[in-house]
Amino acid sequence: MDDAGRRRPVVDLEHLTAICGGDTREILGLVRLTVTIAGQRVNGARAAAARGDVGRVAEELHDVKGMAANAGAAELHGVAVEIEARLEGASMEAVAAALAEIEAAVERLRAEADALHLRLRDREA
Repeated sequence: MDDAGRRRPVVDLEHLTAICGGDTREILGLVRLTVTIAGQRVNGARAAAARGDVGRVAEELHDVKGMAANAGAAELHGVAVEIEARLEGASMEAVAAALAEIEAAVERLRAEADALHLRLRDREA
């Protein structure tokens, strides 16, 4: 949710269109790359959590936050911002819940990439 309580869009298409020069294939590539890298970072955060290393979890999620902002992954960025604010001094149970939240946001971004791919394919047909 944003500051006004509205649900954030999964992707900020205006931002993506601007940074990709309107090239739909470039937009799709950037979204897919973001999904891949965010997934890797979340896996790293999960491994750190298993070791009890909340500091490393925070570092991994901080990377997700920055990447998501740059790539127009609005919802993922917002979730990462919210989680990062809650991590300092968090219990391992809270960390696990936070990781589930960020994983769900990555999956919504993956679904959005799949939908974008279908729209691109249909437009080219």
